[in-house]
Amino acid sequence: MARYIKKGGFLQGLKDFLYGFFLHGWVSGVYEQKAEFEDVFVLFTMGETIGVPVFPGFYSFRLIPYYTARFPHWKKKTLKPRDLLDILKD
Repeated sequence: MARYIKKGGFLQGLKDFLYGFFLHGWVSGVYEQKAEFEDVFVLFTMGETIGVPVFPGFYSFRLIPYYTARFPHWKKKTLKPRDLLDILKD
């Protein structure tokens, strides 16, 4: 603890403590919700690659270059096998 206080100072440590106490749960919830919205968006734009029958629109084709970098990670996360404990945890 003393090492942390010397590095950032007392006010920085207090600021980090108050952030963690009051805001961390809310901010992490916002990030989780943002990730879920992005997953749904990518599902609607590129869902046919994993077998979801979505009518491809003109705008979906225009957005493909922006999501090609994220696509392998999204596909791996979406198609990951889950067991009962993973579902109950959510």
